[in-house]
Amino acid sequence: MAAMEMGMGDAAFASGIAIPAAIGGSKVVAGVSDDLVKRAAQAADDLAREIEGITQGGTALVTRAGNATFEVGKAMDDLSATEQQGLRILLALGYDVHVPLEASKRGVSGMPTSEFVVEGLGRVDVYAPEKPSVIAIAREVEAKVFSGQADSVVVVVPVGFSNFDMYKAAAAAFMKVRQGRQIPLDRLIFSQRGRVVQFDRMVVENLLRR
Repeated sequence: MAAMEMGMGDAAFASGIAIPAAIGGSKVVAGVSDDLVKRAAQAADDLAREIEGITQGGTALVTRAGNATFEVGKAMDDLSATEQQGLRILLALGYDVHVPLEASKRGVSGMPTSEFVVEGLGRVDVYAPEKPSVIAIAREVEAKVFSGQADSVVVVVPVGFSNFDMYKAAAAAFMKVRQGRQIPLDRLIFSQRGRVVQFDRMVVENLLRR
């Protein structure tokens, strides 16, 4: 995956760059030095600036836009503004997206339905926190994934939510464990007014093990 101009302002995409520290305030993940945190933050910022410069120069790194299909009974107008934003982001990143009908509308009760089913990502849910914080986002992602609603999550955050907070929230989410089972979260994507930061589980875990 890479980055491209998405028609929603300047696009920036950093894959698998995360800060495994300061989760929940002053608490620092064991075994992670302050120096590593600073170097990872700088690397992520440098990558975002580099890719942003490429996209503003008119060179798309994603070779194709994704395709969207809708289940019978479901249409674009049925999606909320947040869900439509999430769909546009996924398509711009080159993913093929299927929009399913809610389980309740198919006569199935008590079954959570993700907003999208995405090739390569599985079930994807879109989440726009009312009061975004590192802890709140990690907990909501945890709930969505462990309930079986999503394999990956798109989190829509306001401009005031910093890169550093995105990195911390991603690291916190990937570290979640329930009853000895690690969270089966494949990917976490942040959207911030046309700017996209994507976290890959494998790369984040490799960083956390350092």
